[in-house]
Amino acid sequence: MTPFSSFWQAGYEGADHVNPHGEALAMNHINAHQARCAEDYAALKPFAINTARESVGWRLCERDDSYDFSSVAQRMAMAKQHGIQLSWTICHYGWPSNVSLFDADFIPRFAAFCGALAGFLAPWYDDAPVYSPINEISFLSWGISVGLFALPDIPQEDRADAAKQQLVRATLAACDAIWQADPRARILHCDPLIHIVPEDESEASQQQAESMCETQYQAWDMLSGKRNPELGVIHAIWISWASITTTTINGKTPATAGSIGTWVMHSANR
Repeated sequence: MTPFSSFWQAGYEGADHVNPHGEALAMNHINAHQARCAEDYAALKPFAINTARESVGWRLCERDDSYDFSSVAQRMAMAKQHGIQLSWTICHYGWPSNVSLFDADFIPRFAAFCGALAGFLAPWYDDAPVYSPINEISFLSWGISVGLFALPDIPQEDRADAAKQQLVRATLAACDAIWQADPRARILHCDPLIHIVPEDESEASQQQAESMCETQYQAWDMLSGKRNPELGVIHAIWISWASITTTTINGKTPATAGSIGTWVMHSANR
């Protein structure tokens, strides 16, 4: 049985990270969704969309060693009023300013936050709630490795893999905390589906593109135990499907570009 109320789902941009310019983002406020969530949910009904993904914002809700879930409660109340099921992303690229990914207390702090959130939301749900602890682990790891998300203490050896493993550890600890607070909870692990195009027809270029494509599955493989078998289990996979067309470095559109996000090796659009 599906854990969702509708096949088609809405999503609202809710990232809350600090960008490379040092600007602390709160996209739910910048795009006015937080203030106008009732209107946004009402707009879904003519399309028979009954499920929406929302972002909690760890950085926004943990303040001075306490939690402020008022923004979460506001959206839950409006969603209930309009008959919309909310599926929650807990960490949407951001975390509190006084902790870093590789700090010793990052994982226990994140797990505690997730447990508190699940306990807070449990009374709102008649059916099993759905949580995505960390949004797009593979994309976030890549972004960390290339400086899209600032992280001063990342190991210099295999930066993306180091970040990915730490994010998976945090996700697994979060799952345990969520289930302890609400055993009904279902867990959703999300990542973009991409296709990377070789720059030319050479065997080396094609092998490099294939190898880079395979990295998009690593977080799921870690969570399922296929890679790094000491790690956990997947409940559900969500593939972020984006309508993106990119160009090669010489300005031509790849013939294989389409509605699945298509990346070109070394492209500035990646």
